[in-house]
Amino acid sequence: MNSNMSIESILENGNKAHLTKEEIRKRKKQEEQLKNLRTDKIKPPTWLGKDAKKVFKKIVQELDVIGLLCNVDIYTLAVLADAIEKYIMCVMSLHGEKLSVEYTNKAGFTNFIENPVIKTQLKYAELIRKYSSDFGLSPVARLKIIHSSAEEMSDDELDFEGEFG
Repeated sequence: MNSNMSIESILENGNKAHLTKEEIRKRKKQEEQLKNLRTDKIKPPTWLGKDAKKVFKKIVQELDVIGLLCNVDIYTLAVLADAIEKYIMCVMSLHGEKLSVEYTNKAGFTNFIENPVIKTQLKYAELIRKYSSDFGLSPVARLKIIHSSAEEMSDDELDFEGEFG
């Protein structure tokens, strides 16, 4: 049923997914390989800015509780931390600025356009949303993690939860 559940959880709940012995063996092997991923070098890269390094460390500290991160995640997490730092820079630069600015085109006509920093800010906001989801840093993303490790439900239970929450 739920391919995100650990094989241990599936078996504890009576193998409602009806996995064969071969499928169980393969899943156990894959899960063991994931456990071998190293976690000894989860540090912010030197190329990150000062504030991005603080963000990086804070996220690592918060995610440490669930043991989600490994060494190969540092680059993706660094992109997230950098995007957060730059988003904050955009917010700070907009303080006291107008949301519309005068723009003169090549023909010499002047009109008002949206402050270009807003477009940059929105790009970073989208990047943050995407990467935050990857790390379970939003309520919806956390629910996905919880549901993937929760006890497997019967079809009737799923229907009931879908209707009534």
